[in-house]
Amino acid sequence: HPSLNLTLRKTFSLFANVRPARSIEGFKTKYEDVDVITIRENTEGEYCGIEHEVVPGITQSVKVITSEASTRVANHAFKVAELLNRKK
Repeated sequence: HPSLNLTLRKTFSLFANVRPARSIEGFKTKYEDVDVITIRENTEGEYCGIEHEVVPGITQSVKVITSEASTRVANHAFKVAELLNRKK
């Protein structure tokens, strides 16, 4: 059975996981001036919910990735980049 999270994502078309990451002034880290946004598909792949028990204690998960979902999240990523005036 699909998880409640997956059901909610599909019901409300929450297909993109958007994760910004920025450096925080005053915190010394290995890299300076970090400002990136990671956007990934949120309803397929590991999240598709297709699993079955091969033998007791061993579960196999099928990873489904469609061109439709991949294109949709790629288009969304470009829209976010344009909206936020990203250059790279």
